[in-house]
Amino acid sequence: MTLSVNASSEEAQRTAGHDRFGWGRFLDFTRFEATNLAQRWTSWTSVPANKKRATLQRINERLEGEDIPDIQDDVLTWRMSPAMRRLRGSCS
Repeated sequence: MTLSVNASSEEAQRTAGHDRFGWGRFLDFTRFEATNLAQRWTSWTSVPANKKRATLQRINERLEGEDIPDIQDDVLTWRMSPAMRRLRGSCS
């Protein structure tokens, strides 16, 4: 089942299969990635597909390095869309 972009944080965490500690690390990793992407693109939807795939790969490599389950693209989209929107709002 695909995670809706309107899902709750608890639903996203459950879909990702993360415990509280793993979820916190996932949020840290994605915040870092969102900050870097926001320097070039204004929204997650404007990020090219190849950059989205590379972002997913980098995040999953970092998760694997800490024995945290990988995520799929639906969890990444759920997280990155609002993360980049918040960054854009804080820069204006």
